[in-house]
Amino acid sequence: MSVRKRYCLPDEMASGKPSLVQSVPRQHGVRPPGKQPGADGRHLSQVADPDEVVLYEPHSCGVCGFSLVDASLVQTETRQVADLPSMRLVWTEHRSRRRRCSCGHVTAGVFPQGVLAPAQYGPNMRAAATYLCSYQHVPYERARQTFMDLLGADVSVGWIVSSVGRLSGAVAPSVGLIADQLAAGELLHADETGCRVEGRLHWTHVASTERLTHLSVHSRRGRIAMDEVGILPRFTGIAVHDGLTAYRGFDRCEHALCGAHHLRELDGIAEHYEQPWAHEMAELLREIKTYADDARAKGAS
Repeated sequence: MSVRKRYCLPDEMASGKPSLVQSVPRQHGVRPPGKQPGADGRHLSQVADPDEVVLYEPHSCGVCGFSLVDASLVQTETRQVADLPSMRLVWTEHRSRRRRCSCGHVTAGVFPQGVLAPAQYGPNMRAAATYLCSYQHVPYERARQTFMDLLGADVSVGWIVSSVGRLSGAVAPSVGLIADQLAAGELLHADETGCRVEGRLHWTHVASTERLTHLSVHSRRGRIAMDEVGILPRFTGIAVHDGLTAYRGFDRCEHALCGAHHLRELDGIAEHYEQPWAHEMAELLREIKTYADDARAKGAS
């Protein structure tokens, strides 16, 4: 099924209320699959310090059959194989010993923090569960099957949910610090995109710079959600966004429209309305960016 894009004119982008809705089918077969022409190639390189070295010695001459035990070494050819180690759970047993003092009191050795149950999964397992579900977006049930298939670990969906919740609470202070730094910065990129939470449409609100990214999920898309996220109401720099009306309501900052959105709209106008000036304007914008980047690289203001 082809994916269809929605385009609106630049003045409609600025108002945040597109009145003209047209669909342009995504073009199929424009680029071949795999590596694209001009893209950086990648290959697997050998490492200087391998974990294991296996030597293969010739025991006798391949022509006369004479023993090569004391023969001189002429050359060594190396080939390396990178592979996963055998995957299994590593069980660590913690033993708390109790000693009786001469006074009669018995003192027990203290278990490490977090070792609470007779048998439990450790922090690396919980981190792996959270990574699969929160970063790779693997459903909980499939994550449970992954642990069973790869490790033979019969974890429950409830354990995975609790692991995600525990890590969520642990990173909350860091997320708050990121929000504070973004709000106090000079430049901010803001966007919002749809996502599904328990089968219902929600919105992921993004605030970012080159070094920091803040993600927040809310049931609303516009101003109510942005106020609750709490970054834009405090921001006084330059906010770069797609022209959504809700962004324009923040008057403590300056506003700039996203260049990628400019190019997207120009492409839509050129394809649907057959306006050649739109292609020319897009090329001009790309040239301007190239010249500006080159100037900054040379130290210009």
